Amino acid sequence: MVSGLSHYLFCHVIGYSMGSISQGMQAQITKAVLSQALLFMSKEQFEHWALAIMILIARLQSKQIQ
Repeated sequence: MVSGLSHYLFCHVIGYSMGSISQGMQAQITKAVLSQALLFMSKEQFEHWALAIMILIARLQSKQIQ
């Protein structure tokens, strides 16, 4: 699942023309931006799974009390 921010960053970096920056620098910038986008997406997915697990545990505990 691609979030809006990571999709924007990916499209912006791939479509951006860096005429004055050397090719090595462009590769480093591209790598850094894509790496950050991947980390951001991973963090979002982890938060979704953690929330789902906490909800599941809360429901199971409430059923045990009844």
